[in-house]
Amino acid sequence: MRNSESGLKIKDQIELHVSDAGVDRLLSAAVLSVDGNNIYIDRSDIDEKMLSLIIGCDVKVVLKKSGGSFWFKSPFAQFGKINQIPVLKFPIPEKWERVQRRSYSRLSVEIPIYYRWTDLSPEQKDGIYKDGVVVNISAGGIKFRLSASDIWGYQTGSILDVKLHLSDPDTIIETKALILESSLDKGDEDTGMLVCRFLKISDAQKEAITIHNIRFQQKFKIESRKNTQKTQTKYSSDQIQKVENLKIHKSAIISSKAKLGTDVSVGAFSIIEDDVSIGNETRIDSSVLIANGARLGKGCEVSQGVVLATKPQDLKFGGEESELRVGDRTVLREYCTLNRGTEHGGGITQVGSDCLLMAYTHVAHDCKLGNQVILANAINMAGHVNIEDNVIIGGITAIHQFVKIGKYAFIGGLSRVTQDVPPYILTTGDPLKYYGPNSIGLKRQGFTTDQILSIKRSYKLIYRSKLNLVQAVDAIKNELELTKEVEVILDFIENSDRGIIKG
Repeated sequence: MRNSESGLKIKDQIELHVSDAGVDRLLSAAVLSVDGNNIYIDRSDIDEKMLSLIIGCDVKVVLKKSGGSFWFKSPFAQFGKINQIPVLKFPIPEKWERVQRRSYSRLSVEIPIYYRWTDLSPEQKDGIYKDGVVVNISAGGIKFRLSASDIWGYQTGSILDVKLHLSDPDTIIETKALILESSLDKGDEDTGMLVCRFLKISDAQKEAITIHNIRFQQKFKIESRKNTQKTQTKYSSDQIQKVENLKIHKSAIISSKAKLGTDVSVGAFSIIEDDVSIGNETRIDSSVLIANGARLGKGCEVSQGVVLATKPQDLKFGGEESELRVGDRTVLREYCTLNRGTEHGGGITQVGSDCLLMAYTHVAHDCKLGNQVILANAINMAGHVNIEDNVIIGGITAIHQFVKIGKYAFIGGLSRVTQDVPPYILTTGDPLKYYGPNSIGLKRQGFTTDQILSIKRSYKLIYRSKLNLVQAVDAIKNELELTKEVEVILDFIENSDRGIIKG
């Protein structure tokens, strides 16, 4: 008979009703342990006269805490010991009054009973379980609390048959677990902890545990917000109803504090830390590290080995809180590294939407990348670089700190960028030189012939005349029509801190 069905618990209090020639005598004693066939009570509380009476008479056993009772023939009682404590062992009959089974109102686990006796060989009875309260659980393992008396007998390295009762979703998971740690609580000597690693658990069971954890976290957050705010906080149905669509590999390590949208997938061995937000339908491949401060938009693709939001490589960084923000639908290919910002740069490193950062690209602290930026392989930029919208940069290019690159510019590969690159131009080399407007790129982006012509005339005055930069700017203002594109060029030059590249 199973302990979970009987409701018997260690340290229960027992009453013995002894019937002697029609005279009932009442005796109380402490239950030290229970297995499927026997009850063991502390006989040190029983004087010799009563003990002899018990052995010779019929006895009714009443469990005060768990409820229930049964009669047994006391001649079948035996003597034993638990931790040198003398005990009296009563056999439990096959049929008796069942006590009310515990209703699981919280997440719990059932484990087989283990006891080691001084005068009996160690044994495990099949189907005999005791209850524990789950403290923490993941798809990889479980930590749960038992009473101090219950914890005794469970040794590190032992293998348990575990029954896990999940309340959300409502299911029972039966699996095997390896004990990694067995100890008493430091602050409470009356309870102990078992830390176990799951050995045989299916993907469906892991998914059920993951869904339970996510739902529990979301409910906890909702309840916490309602308790701290006067107005009711509204949460989208996506946050609550679509957690089943998460595709998380069993080896991924995801903080319970991280915020993941719907339809997010996380590959093997990826790590997501506490202060992280990931938008809907984002895909995280294997071996990715997303550190505190990362904010990823919707529909992003993060390839293998990418490292996001790690500490800035800046000696002035003082450990302050800062962020890395990545816009929607941006693709980060293999082994890109993006650092978060510093206090001196506004605390934010920004990558826009619909960008493509190819393999081994490094985005340093406080850099700002606009939308639809394409960076080819192995581009390395120092801190505080500002790249505007629709810029394309060829591979193995180094970019100096505080450099600004104007919109729709194209920089060829193997370049060294040490000065500001004006918008709409084509440039490459070391040192970097102007090679004309980015005509093909502008046509592909929908610029008209007149727009491209006004850009070309402006740069002809800047780079192909004998005028210095100040004179060229004056000439543009006085001689050319100030179209929107021309105004963008003039505004960029006026706000350039490092000076623009040479012609």
